[in-house]
Amino acid sequence: MKSTKSFLLLAAAFAIPVSITAQARLPVLRIDGKENPDVYLQSLDIQVEVTGSIASTRHTMVFKNRSANILEGELTFPLPDGR
Repeated sequence: MKSTKSFLLLAAAFAIPVSITAQARLPVLRIDGKENPDVYLQSLDIQVEVTGSIASTRHTMVFKNRSANILEGELTFPLPDGR
């Protein structure tokens, strides 16, 4: 049996609050070693596919650059301890 659910729907189906389950923090994008308010995470879509006892997750992140410059940075995607 194969199904695809969004993370929020999957957590809701088990009646466990997402904040307790994932304790997720937003990804951080640093440019030249610091956060830049001109570049921010515009949207984050998390898809979870469960097949038997295996879960695969896909994260699609869209960033917005309000500056006129092409920028390069480092993305940190924090996970809770033990993950």
